[in-house]
Amino acid sequence: MSEKILLIVGAGPGISLNTARKFGKEGFNVALISRNMKMNLKKMGLQQKDFQGMFLQ
Repeated sequence: MSEKILLIVGAGPGISLNTARKFGKEGFNVALISRNMKMNLKKMGLQQKDFQGMFLQ
């Protein structure tokens, strides 16, 4: 079986965070891309790894 991954671009504290929680609890690896990194998924019992990046035009 292949690895299940969900990518959420433009993540925020509302719908996208709740979507991340739902799919994370169902075994998905969830990647959230947002302008700030203030979301704490560890408090929801999910594993979190933070990476810093920059978008160049």
